[in-house]
Amino acid sequence: MKGEVRQDMFKRFLAAALSALLFLQALPLEALADGERFLISEAELEAAVALSGLDEDATGWHDGMTPSENMNAAQIAGYLERLIEHDLKGLMDTAQDVEKALADLLLSDPQRYAELTSGNGALAQLDSLTANLRAMMDDLSYDHDELVAQSDYIYTNRNAPFNAEYSEKERIQYGRSIREASETIRAIIPAVVQHYPSWEQSLARWYSAVRWMARSLIRAEP
Repeated sequence: MKGEVRQDMFKRFLAAALSALLFLQALPLEALADGERFLISEAELEAAVALSGLDEDATGWHDGMTPSENMNAAQIAGYLERLIEHDLKGLMDTAQDVEKALADLLLSDPQRYAELTSGNGALAQLDSLTANLRAMMDDLSYDHDELVAQSDYIYTNRNAPFNAEYSEKERIQYGRSIREASETIRAIIPAVVQHYPSWEQSLARWYSAVRWMARSLIRAEP
């Protein structure tokens, strides 16, 4: 008797489990993710496109602007590009010119070369400066490239989540990827806004150091 009861309870349990499974399969995907919506809304999609800054009427970066959290990805990418292409690479070129001048000085005046490069002299400062420049360039280039890539993805695929030519699964995936791209952009922008004053202060300090080295080399010329 007890065995029959257990068997009957087991059958009921299996039937309940099967019913629950069928119910879950019938739910929209967004209901299975702790409230996270996988189907992106039109309003969220419009916000993502605006955040990319690639729309025709979007405002781009121009000199004189100050980075702020209200800016779009294209504007912040424009600021980073200016910092990389104009400031960082300009300083790097000047540092390389100083490095070449030091090499020439080694051949023409070894004693003066030794004075400039000993201890905390020009060579030690130059090595530290170029290492800092390369590290900053790597970091800023990564953020710049991420902003460009994520904003390009959003703008290129802006119509995909509501394109009937795609399957529901594909449209959900496009929406999820656009949301993730937006989140990446929203993480980078405030970080740039937070750190750009210290970047510009470092660049100004390094520029002064390079000018000092250049003046020292000029005084060293016969």
